[in-house]
Amino acid sequence: MGSLFATKYYLFEVNENHTRAIQQKYAHEIEDLENIVYNQLVQLKKQEIFFTTGYDDVLSYIKDKDVTIVACEDNNNKLISSAYITQGQGLYTYNDLSKYFKFNKEFIEYAKSKYDPKELYVIEYETFMKKIEGYKYAKQLIAKELNITDIVGHCKSEKEKGTFDEKNKVREKVNRYIYDYFRDNKKDRIGFTELDRFYLIKFSDLQNCEDEIIKAKCANETEENKKLYEEYGELIDLFDLNASILPDEKDYTYLKPDGFKKYFDANPFNTIELDTYMVHPDYRKKGLAKITTFEGLKIQMRRLLRKRPNLSHIFLSATIHQDNYPSKRVTLSFGKFDTVYIKRRTGINREVYFYKIERKDLNQFMRINEEKINETKDSVYDKNDIVFKNIEL
Repeated sequence: MGSLFATKYYLFEVNENHTRAIQQKYAHEIEDLENIVYNQLVQLKKQEIFFTTGYDDVLSYIKDKDVTIVACEDNNNKLISSAYITQGQGLYTYNDLSKYFKFNKEFIEYAKSKYDPKELYVIEYETFMKKIEGYKYAKQLIAKELNITDIVGHCKSEKEKGTFDEKNKVREKVNRYIYDYFRDNKKDRIGFTELDRFYLIKFSDLQNCEDEIIKAKCANETEENKKLYEEYGELIDLFDLNASILPDEKDYTYLKPDGFKKYFDANPFNTIELDTYMVHPDYRKKGLAKITTFEGLKIQMRRLLRKRPNLSHIFLSATIHQDNYPSKRVTLSFGKFDTVYIKRRTGINREVYFYKIERKDLNQFMRINEEKINETKDSVYDKNDIVFKNIEL
């Protein structure tokens, strides 16, 4: 039993069910913790390894039902650790990390292999036409929001300037609004699975397919429609992030292209991202970042399985600066991750970590990690030093 005067640590979740005042209080405290961590890194001249999220985005995370924020404070109400675990982002937007290697022939062939050849071309055609509806919807919104009438021209210009990346506003908005259109206009058999698998299909692919009926439909399209389809095809090519995958450096072991297939089914509906985890510099050796992150992962895993109990597998992902060894240690403590080395944003290189868990192995995965966390607790703390609590709503 811990000493009467021992410091206790309280883990808790902050979410959309709490009052506005509670949400704002912890958004400010988490922002303060981010700044403390960042400022120490500035002193160490390592600030490039950590991005602050900021009050507004932390508050939006707290309000988001698809995001879990777990924090830890001591018995003096001092916030000393927090973790953000995310899930449920739009297809091919920022948090769909598998986007980096879905732009290749192997993925297209893999997607096609999932369908009866007799239905394949019809499904591709129907998906493409639904995507075009979504693209028209996206263009209307973008024209109002960004005052950009020539989307392709804008993206080409950004590419030429070297400022076009996976978080480019136009790229994000096009992908987000097409996703929103599918979500809000569900029809027939075409859904998110097809949108993900055939996101890269272009009109030229349909024109050159082996199905004579589909080819005839393409040939009979109006010139105005063909122009729109070709415009969208140009945009898809501009969105290609496959070139963001960088060659091996520093003798690290990275996932080779022939291993990408393992993650072709990863998408925002079955992937949990270990987004950000941090601990106050004074408490770094106490394992709190790992403990807090795992508590958030447990909550997020339960949430995901309640929404989608029939998932056959679940993916974990994380994007970390190559030199951010504390965060890498936290991530790699949860399992044997595969790694891809990428250029993320403009000129900032990162490692993307992937881990695939078969549904039948999930209980074992959670049990093994629970045991690891308990070992960490036992080696650093007395039995009653760490408590999970529910804060008042």
